[in-house]
Amino acid sequence: MIARISIALVALGCVLFGFSFAVPSLLGGRNAWTENDAAELVDAQTSVHALRSEAAADFQKRHGENSAASQQIAARLEAAESRYKHLNANLDAARNKGQSTALILRWSGAVAALVGFVLLAVSRQRDGESRPREL
Repeated sequence: MIARISIALVALGCVLFGFSFAVPSLLGGRNAWTENDAAELVDAQTSVHALRSEAAADFQKRHGENSAASQQIAARLEAAESRYKHLNANLDAARNKGQSTALILRWSGAVAALVGFVLLAVSRQRDGESRPREL
């Protein structure tokens, strides 16, 4: 009886461990991040880059003096950076979606297999002790 349970635990552990590698692609990735999101992120990166260049050129042109135009560029840059950070956070969330579930499955599978192996070793040892010894 213990041998059957131990074999079942080893098999369950192997299945859980193997399935854990498929979980992130099933739950996250392309399901959580679309091509439209990617295009928005590229647009936000481009805007930030262009506004930083514009701010640097304005700074050199005005020799560091603060003007209304400089403040307007700074406000647009801040809004563009905020949009970029938000989209980048969404990308990171999409990348990490399903990782915690996969980790739980992976560790659960490893523990189940380990317990199964230990039980199998114990049951085989008991079977060896219960058999009569040959002379």
